[in-house]
Amino acid sequence: MGRKATRIKVRRAVNAGGAATNGKFIDRSRRAIGKLARLASRARHVDWRQKDDRFPVYAIGDVHGMAELLERLLDKIGRDAKKLGSPARIVFLGDVVNRGPDTRRVLDIFIDGPRHVGDEWLVLCGNHEISLLEALSSDDAFDRFVPKGLNTLRSYGLGRDSINRKALKAALPSAHRHFLEALPLTCRTRSHLFVHAGVRPGRPLKRQKVADLTTIRDPFFEGATGLPWTVVHGHTPTSGRPFVGGNRICIDTGACITGVLTAVAITEGEKPRFLSVSNDD
Repeated sequence: MGRKATRIKVRRAVNAGGAATNGKFIDRSRRAIGKLARLASRARHVDWRQKDDRFPVYAIGDVHGMAELLERLLDKIGRDAKKLGSPARIVFLGDVVNRGPDTRRVLDIFIDGPRHVGDEWLVLCGNHEISLLEALSSDDAFDRFVPKGLNTLRSYGLGRDSINRKALKAALPSAHRHFLEALPLTCRTRSHLFVHAGVRPGRPLKRQKVADLTTIRDPFFEGATGLPWTVVHGHTPTSGRPFVGGNRICIDTGACITGVLTAVAITEGEKPRFLSVSNDD
């Protein structure tokens, strides 16, 4: 998605769950493109290959507005990193907003940033971040957003009589909006690629489309990617346990459904380790 782009095509989300379907491609409005243009102005693909690989990179699956679980998992990662004498370098795999009750608090946590000197956080863009930005651009996009974003609207203080696009634009802090507009799409280390949904098999990273990186499922699951990394992703919730198989690791354990939020710790040359917190803890 370059600066000169005036149209991009995305699959219409036609159910309340917001999952992309095989429906017809639709054009987003020029205004929505403007909101997402920061994805092109900043590096879409963050390169961490030069980071010190003696220390782990942690990745956290879809948070979906579950702020309490997020804070507890961050504390757990902090303790793990301290035990290793390591900074806490964390990639969040997108879909940090919507569904759960505390989207506003979640974004405040990210904007406040890491708690300890030397720690590093990187939040990636998911389809729900795109949906929230689009909801600001037109009434039609807002109407598509509401079924999956009702709790988000409530987290910004919008009640039954104020659920409309203008109210959302007024209630959303500019810091939150700018943060969402600037999210990159992927992060890579020497051996792993971190992305929200997955990749289109057989397509080089620089030619991957935003829609694939943020919504793909079956084509990604069905075969080898042709890329030189193990893909760490979210987007497709499991029943509460991470999935490891072939060329991918899925750590979306359905936090807003199962009450389980999961992270993976990846250190070069070692097996992945999983850390999780649960509403039942």
